[in-house]
Formats: sequence, C-alpha cells, structure tokens
Amino acid sequence: DQKEQIRLWLFCWSMLNSLIALFTVCSFWIDRQRFCFPERSIGFLAFCSLLSNIPHLTRPIIGFEEMACNSLISGVRYLIIEGPYENKICFLNFIFFYFGSIAGNCWWLILGFTWYLSASRKWVEEEIGKRSILLHIFAWGFPLLLVIICLSNNLVDASELTGICSLGNFSHLTLFWFWIIPRLLIILIGFFLLLAGFSSMCKERNKFKNKGTDTSRLEKFLLKMGIFSLIYLFSILLNSLCDLHHLIVLSEWQPNTINCKTKGGAFSGNCIRPEQPEPKLYVFGQTMGMATGLAVGLCIFSPKTLATMSSLSSWKNALICCRPLQIKKSTIINSSFKKTKQQTLLIPPPPSFPPQSPKNNLVPTSSITIYNSQHFK
Repeated sequence: DQKEQIRLWLFCWSMLNSLIALFTVCSFWIDRQRFCFPERSIGFLAFCSLLSNIPHLTRPIIGFEEMACNSLISGVRYLIIEGPYENKICFLNFIFFYFGSIAGNCWWLILGFTWYLSASRKWVEEEIGKRSILLHIFAWGFPLLLVIICLSNNLVDASELTGICSLGNFSHLTLFWFWIIPRLLIILIGFFLLLAGFSSMCKERNKFKNKGTDTSRLEKFLLKMGIFSLIYLFSILLNSLCDLHHLIVLSEWQPNTINCKTKGGAFSGNCIRPEQPEPKLYVFGQTMGMATGLAVGLCIFSPKTLATMSSLSSWKNALICCRPLQIKKSTIINSSFKKTKQQTLLIPPPPSFPPQSPKNNLVPTSSITIYNSQHFK
C-alpha cells in the first residue's frame, strides 16, 4: 500500500533525525560549560526537534486508528476533524508535535537575537546569561499560549495520510493563522538578526587580520554557524512552501466540495471536481520539516565533541551534577591548611637595603593585547 510506504519512510526519517538530535542534546548536557549563549540555543533547538518527532516514532507502536480516529458507541471509527478530547493519544501527540515545532522556531529566533547581541552590540556571555530566564519564558511560553488557544477552539484535526494530530489538515484558515504565519514571522526575524550578526563578525575578522592576529578558529566557527543556518533555513522554507501549496488546495477544495454537494454530487455533471492534494509534495514538506535535527547535528559534530562523549568521567559528571557534594570535615580542614600555607609562601620577602639595581635594563610592558579564542572552540 502506498500509504504504508509513506508512513514507513516518515518513521525511518524521524528515527534518524531523533538519534542525531538526541546525540546533540547529550553533548550539550555533558559539556554545558563549553556552550554558552548563543550556542546554547542550538541544544534547546535539538531538544524541541526531538519532541516534535515523538508522534512519528509512536505511530507504529500505537497504531493509526488508535492515534487518529475517534469511535462511536457502535464501534465505528472516524477520522478526527475537530477537537482531540475523546482521543487522549491524539491530544498528547498534538502537544508534542505542535509545541515542539513552534518552540524550536522560537529557539531559532533566540539564536539570532543572542548572536546579534554578542556580535553587533558587544554583549558578553555573562550579561546574556543573566537574562536567560526571559529567553526561556518566551521560548516555552509563546508555544504554550498557542497550544491553549488551539485546544480551547477545537482547531486540532488528524492527517488522513500520516495519522499525526496537527493543525490545518481540513481548515485552511487554521493552517494559515496558527501554523504558517507564526512560523514564517519567527523564521524571518531570526534570519535578519543572524545576518546582522554575521556582518559584524566579518568586520571583526577583517580587523583582526589587519592586525596580524590568527583568525582560523574564528573563521571555522563562522563557517560552522553559516552551514547550520543555511540548512535549517532552507529546510524550514521548503516546508513552508509545501504548506502554502496545501493551503491553496484547501482553499479551493472546500468551496468546490460544498458546491458539488448542493448540486447533486460529484457525478451529477453539474459541478467541478476539486483538485486533490499532491501526496508526494506533502511528504516532501514533512521530510523537510524533520530535517532540523540533521542541521543541529552538523553544527555540534566535531572531534572534541566525540572525545567528550567517549569520556566516562563526563557521563559521571552529568549524572551527579544535581547531587549535593558530601565533603568530609577533615577534607575541609586539610584544604584550608593548604590554602593558608600557600598564602604564607606567597608573602614577598622584605626589601634589601640598599636597594639593588636591576641586572638588565628591561622596559616594562604597559599593555598586552590578548585575543580570546575560547568562545570559538
């Protein structure tokens, strides 16, 4: 069956995307001190990609009818076209898919915003980190608000092809206002912020080159961020174009279908049969929408990340990071004794009299310029 082949393809693609996203999330969790804003946004973006893939991963286990259909008292099942309240599985899958997708777009915007603050406005990582709570409120609060609005207005429906509960499978207005418009606005604003940040970083690179400073790490970092941004933006834009085509088909299909029913049906010869949605284009759009995990994987993949993941001590630190440290009293006494001893040794000896002249006529250096490349590792 062609539908089963499409569902199998989407399952395999979501499995690959989820594995890469899970690897990225683990890398950020183990080596959290290495990744600060704006790079930390990529880790949260990978987590959101993992959330949005859960419905595709659970469909073969749960089953299509259990996920996308309601049942009457007589036992007859029908596809969900309005509201998931009778089907709790559809309810949960919608939250995972819609919340994860919109939250991932919000973290893309936060990536562009923090990149702009860091590159163009010269904000340091500490200042951005102090305001990270505001970033989290926006990234998780805005998708949650949209979820509440959609559920309270019964806008959720199920896809007849994939079985995923989402928005706009049967209503073009819902697809336009609650899926296409929010995503396009967020993606475009984040893109322009990233573009401004890249422009500022390229100017800084030229200044460093003119001073003779090695900029290889900076160029490597810019290349990695550029590849990630292009892949993510390209996949999301293709997904949005497929959604726009689906919107056009729905806007023509609904009035034509109603017109056919009022004139005696599609075979009466008095109406025009509406254009059917193209399955291949729909599947292509779904595939591009799940390709964000590949983008974050390419951004994080490096020999240093592999070395960190293979280290057993890193996994131990990640597991015990939230546990309180139990320090013995003797250890505190010994450490304080060693600290006092080191401070005593650091006391300079009294000056000699008469004062001795220096052996070499050395001119003290007034200032030292240091190029901090730790941010670009």
